[in-house]
Amino acid sequence: MHRPARKKFPRLVTRPSGLHTDWQADLAIFDQLTKYNDGYKYLLVCIDVLSRKIFAVPAKSKRSEDMIEAFENIFKLSEGILPHKLYTDRGLEFEARRMKEYFKKKDIDKRVVYSPDVHASMAERANRTIKERLYRYFSEKNTLRWVEVIKQIVSGINSSVNRVIGVTPNSVNFKNSRKLFERLYKDTQNINPQKVLSILKPGQTVRITKEKGKFEKGYLPNYTDELFLVYIVNDAHNPVTYKLKDFEENIIEGVFYREELVPTQEDTTHRIAEILKTRTTREGIKQHFVRWVGYKESYNSWINDTDIVRR
Repeated sequence: MHRPARKKFPRLVTRPSGLHTDWQADLAIFDQLTKYNDGYKYLLVCIDVLSRKIFAVPAKSKRSEDMIEAFENIFKLSEGILPHKLYTDRGLEFEARRMKEYFKKKDIDKRVVYSPDVHASMAERANRTIKERLYRYFSEKNTLRWVEVIKQIVSGINSSVNRVIGVTPNSVNFKNSRKLFERLYKDTQNINPQKVLSILKPGQTVRITKEKGKFEKGYLPNYTDELFLVYIVNDAHNPVTYKLKDFEENIIEGVFYREELVPTQEDTTHRIAEILKTRTTREGIKQHFVRWVGYKESYNSWINDTDIVRR
């Protein structure tokens, strides 16, 4: 569990089908500036994966009604163009039931980036660019108000040459987007096979890299206590990805890369987090109902006192 967890390794490329087929979304936080901006705490940022064009509008809160209003304003900016797929992180502002219903009604395939170290990276980079320009503006104008100027800031970014695509996002349209697509993604189907760790097999027992905060101590365990089973191996693309299930046959959401998994032997020794209650059976056997470290409540179970290894 303490072996180093790799965070930088080849991952699947977000490969759009075309212009405005795939978007990423994220929230920029401005909660320290709320009183200067009519109560607005957040900026909803969406970016088209192919053109890198950014759409951004203020949002007062993460509540579904405010997020729906923000997305409606985004779609006004995009002149009614809606993406086929929308990628976000796991935040409730995107994953709440009302939001899922909203995206379904809009016929948007809402997808989640599950890796703890990789979120909706394009949208996050767009957030950083917006904030850099905003704080430069704050210094120049001696103000902390951003709600009126955000449209101008985003327009400036969309009118600037993007380093990756080599043109301005505003210059990409449905007539020239195919050429841009072919230039950006022509080599993604022919990636040279990488030197990879051994491919796991269906039914193999694994642990998952534990999600850590940026400043969490390195000597804490890097992998989960809970064990999982490899369910599906998708080796049709490079790098290989895996679907997992737990020992209750529940499918785990998201896909995992080989570097996020460590094969392990199914262990009959597990750490007890807490003894919840104790009983003595009719046969006089003392038992404890325990919660296990790293496992869900559904795994709580009775064990005999004599089975506990005390150190």
